[in-house]
Amino acid sequence: MTYGSECWTTLKKHKQKLHPTGFKELRRAGGVTRLNKLRNEYVRGCFEIAPTAEKIKEGRLRWYGYVVRRDDSYSINTVLNINSMQRSRDKPPATWSYTVEKSFKLRISHC
Repeated sequence: MTYGSECWTTLKKHKQKLHPTGFKELRRAGGVTRLNKLRNEYVRGCFEIAPTAEKIKEGRLRWYGYVVRRDDSYSINTVLNINSMQRSRDKPPATWSYTVEKSFKLRISHC
């Protein structure tokens, strides 16, 4: 479900769709149905799995670390250094680099 998520720019609506889908997969893997009336926190606790959004954020930061350590001539670094897109005042588009910066700020504030 999260294959290639390192490159995603996840918006709030994407996280809202991933959350129930992740629980549906956990319930299916554990053989638990909605008729059992078990809370999602209990199901996640049994598997000891972090929320899907957190796993995507970890993967994105891990991949960013790989990219930063590469040479500047590496094609991905060349693309990341281009700042050609102007952000509008009304609703700035979510870019991958903006998402990584926001993840860094959240990670640092929790430490």
